[in-house]
Amino acid sequence: MGKIGNSKKTIKYEVIVYYKEPLFCKTIGKDPETVFAGSFTIEAYNEETAKEKARREFNIIAQHSNVNWNRQIVKFKVKKIGIQ
Repeated sequence: MGKIGNSKKTIKYEVIVYYKEPLFCKTIGKDPETVFAGSFTIEAYNEETAKEKARREFNIIAQHSNVNWNRQIVKFKVKKIGIQ
């Protein structure tokens, strides 16, 4: 008898997205090289997929923020926090 569905377990990751908002910083008199961070909990099969899912979530949040400046991703930090 064959298996139904995919039995591969996903891994839970914490993905921290580091980003800049130079125009925002300029507007409030802060150094435009200031780096901010956002954290996402992601379920994925590997770190690369977790990073891409976090990038998508980050971009959705940025689109819905209704601001006039771009957020520039600088880097990601990915940490495994469990298996699902």
